[in-house]
Amino acid sequence: MQQPKNFLFVMCDHLRWDFLSCYGHRVLRTPNIDWLAQNGVRFSHAFAQSSDTAASRASIYTGRTAFSHGVTGASIPVPLSEWTLGDYVRDVMRAAIIGRTDLATDRASLERIGLKQHQTRLNGIPESQNSAGFEPYEFASRRNGGGATQGGESEPEGYNAWLRSVGYPSDSPSRDYAQVTVGPDGELMDGAELRNAGFPARIREGHSETAFLTDRALDFIREAEDDRWFLHLSYSKPDAPFVVPAPFHTLYAEEKVRPAKRSLSERTDQHPVFAALSETETDAPLLEDEVRAIVMPTYMGLVRQLDYHLGRVFTFLRERDLLTQTMIVFTSNHGINLGDHWLGGHELFHDTSIRIPLIVLDPSEAGRAGRRRVEHRPVEAIDLVPTFLEALNLPLPQHRLEGRSLLPLIRGESTTDWSMVIGSEIDFSTQPVCSNLGLPARDARAFMLRTPKWKYIHYLGYRPQLFDLENDPDEFRDLGAEPGHSEVRSELHQALLERLLRRRGSVTSMAHH
Repeated sequence: MQQPKNFLFVMCDHLRWDFLSCYGHRVLRTPNIDWLAQNGVRFSHAFAQSSDTAASRASIYTGRTAFSHGVTGASIPVPLSEWTLGDYVRDVMRAAIIGRTDLATDRASLERIGLKQHQTRLNGIPESQNSAGFEPYEFASRRNGGGATQGGESEPEGYNAWLRSVGYPSDSPSRDYAQVTVGPDGELMDGAELRNAGFPARIREGHSETAFLTDRALDFIREAEDDRWFLHLSYSKPDAPFVVPAPFHTLYAEEKVRPAKRSLSERTDQHPVFAALSETETDAPLLEDEVRAIVMPTYMGLVRQLDYHLGRVFTFLRERDLLTQTMIVFTSNHGINLGDHWLGGHELFHDTSIRIPLIVLDPSEAGRAGRRRVEHRPVEAIDLVPTFLEALNLPLPQHRLEGRSLLPLIRGESTTDWSMVIGSEIDFSTQPVCSNLGLPARDARAFMLRTPKWKYIHYLGYRPQLFDLENDPDEFRDLGAEPGHSEVRSELHQALLERLLRRRGSVTSMAHH
């Protein structure tokens, strides 16, 4: 086989790179993901383009950095001019999504060019933008969709309808059952409250969203197996609410939870943005040892549950003789701090937030030479779109794409010119930290440059941050104001500037000019 017949692109939400046993976790066992890593290529240094969920996902789907595609935060729509992964591949094969994208539709632009609501419903443009250009086979978008709640989220209607059909009576069984825990005396508790995370979900394991999405993935593969297909299986876990059904809620005891990676030195002479963020930390309870001891086993249980259901998918492919025809890509949109660095969520640029797992199994003849190994060269999430396109022998629109194909690394080819520099960026204008600092929205942004030795972070209006990754791999000591490192900061600042100047500003080919 010269190229893969099918593609399975699995993405988890808020899954840290180091919470898999193949990435070195000492307690959490993930045998099915480990199998993928043992038989494919595991990238040890893969990074998200942003620690913001919507920005990161938009970069994964477009192959472009956050300030290039413009989706720098929740509910900011994908511009109509942007091509997403499904747009690229759906003309050559059936391309479907099961799960979520967190993308929003550019409805204002649709109306500006004269497309009214009844027209867009007919031609499916909003759904296509929401679903990254994929056929919404089982779309569970939580943004900009029907049934929106006050927070701008939307209900996974397909999952809700299915839950009602199997005996969960509610307008929103996902909220009233799947996100509720049951106490020792049968009392029902809000799963969004972190202190309730240690109890089992009010739902059978086979009725959880992770199980449901997996079932729907098997339905799709069964339905499409005679054709070429590209399936994007996008799980919502292990994102909050941290609620997992039995028996996964008891697999990991509190005493097995490692202490948070944080240092008192991070509390002294704090960077102003870091200090302001600490004051507005929305996940502050995760900084309490008591709460963290409850949440961490549940987070680990959610990861173990994901691994179990991925094992079902791999077995299904093997039984249908599709495993040897299907390229499998496994990753996450970003990580989560979970109390490390005195942070609870996925803020800023510590590796706990932006470093992600990435494993690729290429079944093609060319892919055999590169299998069963670890690739240590740094790669970025924007590299995925060009990788898929090259694997499909589709043209790479270089005027748009800012990533680079990973196929040479996946297939063990000689690459002497691979750049060892990666970047990430955030816009925090909609976060409380922006108003706390008194920043105008246009200045609430930061850019990160990472080399094998250094991590440099540039803030508008504030001093930079600098970490020596060789001597301080946990990123405890900020050298951003150290006089002895001014030359290093200057060199990295110049390298960051050059990277920013090389953005792909055009989304239209100029080849005819």
